[in-house]
Amino acid sequence: MSMNDTTTTLASDLEISKIVTGLWQVADMERDDRELDLEQTAKHMQIYADAGLTTFDMADHYGSAEDIAGIFTTKSNGNDNIRILTKWVPEPGKSDKNKVRKAIQRALDRLQTDTIASHQISFKIMLEASSRPAKINGFNAPEPFGVTRFFFFDIENLKNRPH
Repeated sequence: MSMNDTTTTLASDLEISKIVTGLWQVADMERDDRELDLEQTAKHMQIYADAGLTTFDMADHYGSAEDIAGIFTTKSNGNDNIRILTKWVPEPGKSDKNKVRKAIQRALDRLQTDTIASHQISFKIMLEASSRPAKINGFNAPEPFGVTRFFFFDIENLKNRPH
């Protein structure tokens, strides 16, 4: 149960802001080889956090968004209310457990942390890897994890899959 009017509970140990601040615009800002000052950009996240908007959503393909969030969280003076949500959308083609494992590790490295509040992966990749990320070769993947980019036919494939 949420503790106040500005947050909501997604899982027993995951409470987030009701308004999530997306960092997708970082990719647009870095188009045409433009470079951002990552330290300065990270400082701007504090304005949102000070306003109670403490949950930030990003993805591996949002330019340097994960790097910026990593800088911000390491300098946020241990603010336990900050929640970082990220996702991995792989290149086209077959994926396997090793690719999922590398993607999770890359996110952890860029975010400068050993835990991620929620890491979403493509539903298709989850099926191809034949496992929840947390179970991949004993790798300690984020919990909870989420899925993104799935369609009706993905659910049908899951229903018809041998258990």
